[in-house]
Amino acid sequence: MLAASCAGPGAPTSPPDAVAVRLPGPGNVRDGRFVVPVGLDNGRLFVRPAPAGMRPSFPEGRAAAEIWASPLMSGGRDGAVLGFGLVTTRVSAPDVPRVRKLPAWIGFAGSAVYHCPLETPAARTSPVTTPPGNGYVAVVLGAGNGLPALAYSARSSTCGRPATGPRVALATKTLSIPWRRSGARVGDTISIAYQLPPCGRFLSAGASGDPSGATVEVDATTPDAPLPCPAPVTKTTRLDVGSAPTVRHARLGLVSQLEH
Repeated sequence: MLAASCAGPGAPTSPPDAVAVRLPGPGNVRDGRFVVPVGLDNGRLFVRPAPAGMRPSFPEGRAAAEIWASPLMSGGRDGAVLGFGLVTTRVSAPDVPRVRKLPAWIGFAGSAVYHCPLETPAARTSPVTTPPGNGYVAVVLGAGNGLPALAYSARSSTCGRPATGPRVALATKTLSIPWRRSGARVGDTISIAYQLPPCGRFLSAGASGDPSGATVEVDATTPDAPLPCPAPVTKTTRLDVGSAPTVRHARLGLVSQLEH
């Protein structure tokens, strides 16, 4: 049973000066719960430990699958952390209100490492102020029923460019979706047809495998929260499957964006 939560557009207060706020990391979570305050961007995203008696009703496994399927998530699993806590935000966007002390599952990933092959020697020697949370991202799912679902990108700078952000948006997830053969095979290519999920966006389609067989996966993104959307339209594309005599469907459902 989830104890009282408070979410809405009201402006939250900053973390008290007496509270030591850390950047997110695996050591901040114990038994699936945040045990120390963590935050990004001077408290614009702030997570407090939840009271010991507060329990989420949205399952941790389901929350983890949706959070790690966010297209924001990347990098190795060692740098990712997920836990239950009370979330406050001080950034808003159209259709994305601020929340205050929202009981939620929060997943963090980062900090990203950027490679800049076109960077000049002069740029490398110039002093660059990097935001403390550079490259960090987070996904927040309300612990009652998975809503609200928010995606947060910390203020960051890439390749010495001026910093941008922070940004908040409705959270989305990556899905492997069904497809079917459409028409005859032509040489090494096949035509497939698929329908995007509600409010979905095409992400990628590809084949993998070996000469004995190919596995075809079509990925799309869709909002975590149900939204009013037009009816899906069937789309087609052609894929190179090489000389593989058989073509299989990839596993359907949520697709983790973290490296294994």
